[in-house]
Order: sequence, then C-alpha cells, then structure tokens
Amino acid sequence: MNYILFGAGSNAEKMIEKMLINGYEIEFIIDNDEKKWGKSIYGYIIKPTSMLSSINFKEYHIIVSVSDEILYNQI
Repeated sequence: MNYILFGAGSNAEKMIEKMLINGYEIEFIIDNDEKKWGKSIYGYIIKPTSMLSSINFKEYHIIVSVSDEILYNQI
C-alpha cells in the first residue's frame, strides 16, 4: 500500500522520517498552499490538493500531518 502525505508544514519532515523508518511507501505530498507546490521535502514532491480527484483510494492511504485545527477541519 502506498501513502500520500497531506500537509507540507513543520510536522511533515518528522512524519516522513517516522514513516520511512517504519517502511511506509510515500508516493508524494499534497498541500493547499500553492507556494509549496513543485517543491519537495526529502525528495517527495509537493502537489496541489486537486490531485485528490485523480487518486484511486483503493491503492492509497492519506496520512494527515497538519496540526492546525482549522485546516484539519477543512479536510
């Protein structure tokens, strides 16, 4: 199973480190901040949330790495 990380903020690096240590396969990161799109964290490209519409949810799990309660409620 592959994983998509939602959120490219301060928690993302810690989350990626823990996921990699535990053998999780990360496909990419999504974020709603367009200034982050196209950049990367640990080599994982940050893509727009519009990518969610093309995701086959039978193949991916989404891990949320946000700590902001307002943003969390948007998801």
